[in-house]
Amino acid sequence: MFYSGILLALVTLVFVHRIFGVGLRRKQSRLCGPPNESWLLGHEARMQFQLSAGKLEQEWTNEYGTAVRISSFAGQSGLLLSDPKGLQYVFNEKPYQYPKGGDNVMFTAALMGRGLGVVTGQEHQRQRRVLNVAFAPSMVPGWAVIFQDRAEKMIEMIRTQKETTTSTNIIEWSTKFAMDVLGLTAFRHDFGALAGTDVPHNRELSNAFNTASTRLIFVDLILAMAAIRLPSWIIPFLTRVPTPIQQALRRYKDFSYRAAAEVMHGALTDPKERQDKDVLGLLATAYHSEDPSQKLQMDEVLAQMSTFLLAGQETVANSLGFLMYELATHPDDQQQVREEVQALYAKKAGNTHLEPRDYDSLPYLNAVIKECLRMHPIAHTLPRRVTEDDALPLSEPVTLEDGTQATSVPVQKGDRILCSFLAYNRLPSVWGPDASKWNPRRFLDGREINSNAGMFGNLMSFSAGARGCIGWRFAVLEMQVATALMVKNFELSPVPDVKVKMVPSQFLMIPAVDGKEGEGAQVPLILKNID
Repeated sequence: MFYSGILLALVTLVFVHRIFGVGLRRKQSRLCGPPNESWLLGHEARMQFQLSAGKLEQEWTNEYGTAVRISSFAGQSGLLLSDPKGLQYVFNEKPYQYPKGGDNVMFTAALMGRGLGVVTGQEHQRQRRVLNVAFAPSMVPGWAVIFQDRAEKMIEMIRTQKETTTSTNIIEWSTKFAMDVLGLTAFRHDFGALAGTDVPHNRELSNAFNTASTRLIFVDLILAMAAIRLPSWIIPFLTRVPTPIQQALRRYKDFSYRAAAEVMHGALTDPKERQDKDVLGLLATAYHSEDPSQKLQMDEVLAQMSTFLLAGQETVANSLGFLMYELATHPDDQQQVREEVQALYAKKAGNTHLEPRDYDSLPYLNAVIKECLRMHPIAHTLPRRVTEDDALPLSEPVTLEDGTQATSVPVQKGDRILCSFLAYNRLPSVWGPDASKWNPRRFLDGREINSNAGMFGNLMSFSAGARGCIGWRFAVLEMQVATALMVKNFELSPVPDVKVKMVPSQFLMIPAVDGKEGEGAQVPLILKNID
């Protein structure tokens, strides 16, 4: 009964706003697109509830082109965009003219507060300015030592577990690895995930991400619709509607804020603790700053900590899960990476740690990492809101309903753009005729990649521009170190009759076992020790 009242009120608000707001001036887009089956839910409900992440987006892109007309919630005009020039325009040239969608802001704010993932404009520029130093290229050598130490610990723990199990869930260990390296490098704190010394904390974080990754139930879809269609000042009220997902998000936020406050205590109270240029030191310095352009309030400090705790852990962990699965199912590629790594270690004296430039010198290792990020972008779709009338340029023409072609797409204030990184990452016009297939050699065979979008390898997997992933170098090095040591120590094979698939979870994706999607992220593999 409670939810029924909420639903009725929200639908009524959206309808009134539709009639008396921007809705009446809408013109039907001349772009081609799939038929709309529901005025209320548009195409987005189908996208949220599809069984394989990005499948519909890729099908529509293949059929209609890189700019596709879709309908969002409550009849809102929508655009599915995968065109490289259009994406570069939105993310690089006008990042603040195309802010995040209201639904994305609502769920992210409920989960992590008003950190980098939520704020926009000058507020975003100020927060990013404070944190840029922590992820500068000069910081990379210091990360490598910690990453290798934790990766070796992960190998040791996996070897111990293997004595009592027939298969290993890679996600279990990649999550613990990512948590430990994040804590040690960014916060000078040992979460003890690999050692199992801080089980309640790590379990709470894992449960939070699993809940955040849960598919939306109908009431959450209505909340999302309201966040998209109604003015932004209503969003804080929407986050208080006690749906199961919203309640779980708030529990995580409260927990992560308490954990962040404990970790931050020393740096906030002791000036000596603020001298290092890691995330912890920079946040504490910004809190004490009297310069308005560098100042962060306490809620902003805690929001950044919460953001890095979640986004910096689970995204890398799931990417590593996908990569290990691809190597297990492509043994020739796995062997080539192994031979590269073994040859490099053979040149090193004793147990000398590799340096970042050593990992960068391994072409096939980096090719499989890029190919994994291309095939499995964890943030596969990002929503954007149009704040003023504009026209998006396209790199390739699209055919309109009347049969003519266009090289730009007009958009109106209030329109919604769904930027499909997965569809872009698989465009034949960019990646070649085998774009839908796993082939790391595409990064080595000299073929031209017809795009300069993205932050790494012409991929949109880390987004791009002013709002691109601030920690992309951190993530790439994590994947380099973990992958090199995994293939050096283990031969990876798939479990017979077990298929891992990309499962959509709102605008993210997770690796899950086909037929066991409800059990969350899993990548079971058979590991054989290499002596």
